Parts: sequence; structure tokens; C-alpha cells
Amino acid sequence: MVLIYVISGEWISSCGDQWSFLADITRGGRMVTLETTTFLKQLKIIVCEDSGVDHMLVNAEFSYEMVNQRGNPPIIISNDRQVSNLVSYTKKSSSTTLRVTLFATGAKEKERVNIDLNKELFDSSNFEDEEIPETNQGDFAIPSKESTDKTKNHVAKDGFGDAVLRSENNGERMEVHRFTDGVCTTATWRTAYAESINPIAVPEVDWNVPAEVKLAKVLPPEARKSSGRPVKRRYETVKDTKHKCSRCGTEGHKRGTCDLPI
Repeated sequence: MVLIYVISGEWISSCGDQWSFLADITRGGRMVTLETTTFLKQLKIIVCEDSGVDHMLVNAEFSYEMVNQRGNPPIIISNDRQVSNLVSYTKKSSSTTLRVTLFATGAKEKERVNIDLNKELFDSSNFEDEEIPETNQGDFAIPSKESTDKTKNHVAKDGFGDAVLRSENNGERMEVHRFTDGVCTTATWRTAYAESINPIAVPEVDWNVPAEVKLAKVLPPEARKSSGRPVKRRYETVKDTKHKCSRCGTEGHKRGTCDLPI
């Protein structure tokens, strides 16, 4: 069992593949108790109950960042096994912060959900079957045009921002093929394979073959390899040879039974 600090916000990337998490200070943070047997669905219910919203009305995306993970994207938790990995990693590391991004269910895009974490907590287990907790419809807010323009201007003014990110936020589409090498283009490949694959590059009837080549006779090999599986050749081993007497050198007896005179 471990205690994990949970904050709400969203991830952004900048130049040099650097990722940063923009936390909503007004929402605050929470401490959540997790175990290796905790399921992802249970984690969502716990966070939503602490946030004061119904878990059936929102979608939650959980992620965290490992130590010395500079330049790498965050780790997204998408199944129960990854929740267990987070708990095991938290036990070994000094501190781990769990990031959560909440979206409205059925939204066209990932629209942020404004949740006040300072609300009084409620436990769904204390409600009756007919009793449903009231959720303020104002908690689900679609980003306004003013906030969208503000984000675009902030990214455009950032001198260290990624060019592709700035172009996407400004509503432009960057021509990615201008970064491709010329040898990888379709026109280059068509030109390479348009040439004749015949090494002489002329029809066979027009070949100029020398006379000595025409008159040369190519004989078959002297020995023809027999068909079928080759015969297994058994090599003679030491056990197959008869022992000789070390005294007289005659086969059939040994030194202890040798009766020849010295």
C-alpha cells in the first residue's frame, strides 16, 4: 500500500521533445492510497469521488513521469497491469506524482472538465439506490474562443516552441514532404525502375555473339550424382578393431595369456 499525490491538468510538448504538465492550481491536489491489486476502474472511481463528480459522467486519463525521463513522453496508464507497475515503481522511487486529465463523456474532442477539488467529499457507498448525487452542469465547460486564441498566441510567441506545434495551433498545415530526402521521393524511384533490366539492353536476336562462343561445346560432368538419399558410411571405431598383445604384437590374446617365449 502506497500514498500517491494526484494533480489534475494536461500535458504539452515543446521544442526538443520536452514534455511538461500544466497543473490547475485552483483545483489543488489529493492523496490517494493504492495497492498492487487496485484496478484501473477502482482508481478512476476513487479519484472522481475525491474530486466530487460522478465517474459515469467523465473519462479519466492517468499518466506519470519517471525519474530522468527527459525528452520522453509520459507513461499512460491504460490497464490494470500498468496500475500495478505504478505502485511497484512508487515503492522504489522517492516520490511519484500521478497526473490525471478529465474529459467529458461523449465529447467531440478531449474537452477539459472544470472540477473544484475543494468541494466536500462524498462516498458513493453511503447513498441509497434511489439517491443520486447532484452534479453541477457547469462543471463541464467547453473551452471558449478567447481561451483558445490565448493559447495559440502563447505558443506562437514562444521562441523555443516546436514549429510543427505552432503551425497546428495556428490552424496551418505544414508540408512535411519538404523535409524528405530526394532519393526517397516517388519520382526518383520511378526513374530508377524505368530503365531496362536487360544487361545488354538490346533484344536477343540482335546479340553479337563471337564465333568461338557459338562453337564451344560444353560437356556434362564426368560423374553424375546418384539420385536418392546418400549411402550412410560407417567409420571404423576403436571398439571394432581387435586388441593386440603388447608383448608379441599378435592378435587373439593379451599380455597375461601370452605363451610365446621371450
